[in-house]
Amino acid sequence: MQSITLQQFNGYLKGQGKSRYNISTLNWQVNLGEHWLLLGGNGAGKSALTATLIGDAKCESGKRLSNIDNLMLVSSDSQKQLLANELEHEKQSLVKDLIFTSQNQHSSLLTQLIELFKFDTLLNRRFRDLSTGETRKLLLINALSSSCDLVVLDEPFDGLDADSCLQLNQILVDLSKIITFVFVLNRLDEIPAFISHYGYVSQGCLIHTLANPSVEQLNDLLKLLHLEHTTLSVPKPDSTQLQSLFAGETLVKLNNAKVSYSDVTVFKNLSWTIKKHQHWQLSGANGSGKTCL
Repeated sequence: MQSITLQQFNGYLKGQGKSRYNISTLNWQVNLGEHWLLLGGNGAGKSALTATLIGDAKCESGKRLSNIDNLMLVSSDSQKQLLANELEHEKQSLVKDLIFTSQNQHSSLLTQLIELFKFDTLLNRRFRDLSTGETRKLLLINALSSSCDLVVLDEPFDGLDADSCLQLNQILVDLSKIITFVFVLNRLDEIPAFISHYGYVSQGCLIHTLANPSVEQLNDLLKLLHLEHTTLSVPKPDSTQLQSLFAGETLVKLNNAKVSYSDVTVFKNLSWTIKKHQHWQLSGANGSGKTCL
């Protein structure tokens, strides 16, 4: 089976200047035919893990094993690298020179993507004159039309209007039958329906992975992501009742408690009292709200 495997991988990615992003003890395997989505808060390290997957990280210990050679990454970092290379070598590349390559010049998909992203009028423009959003679209056109085995898409819907997002999503659905995708997304409403594997990233580590999860398992993962993106605050105590509430044997008391996020109610009308020397066990199905409670 063709795959990319990271075993106890320790290394780093070079940043601007002397900065570096460390990768610690990463274990991850992506097989052809799987479609991954990495979730996590801002700055969790999702982009760093995908860059490591395609071989951009310097390995200090552990292994990266791959028998997949034809792969591409579309991200803000790859945009910056493409522009930096253009400026460093004082190139004057035209957009059409970067789009029409030996791999895709006769592709009907290429024509479809050019129309989708309205690149017909940009083909004779200098690459360095493109906006940030236009540069992202150029990378998407190249990656999706180049017959790659594996494509990493880091926030592919950024900068696209609603109609373009719908059209791109349909193209991705069609291509998912022949291309393995790894996504990094922050908006949950952009998750493609064909995703088979999920990974939760925190502080540069792949904390949880789920393969073909049940609805309950996926909901638990999305709740965890919601907490990462939400600033939680506990209401200040009522100073007039503070002493009476905690007098005697009572340690914790909930009266008609309710917790909800977005349009999902985790629990409501819940009352619970915990007294000294009591030891409780919470039981219930996955997604019933035990961890939240």
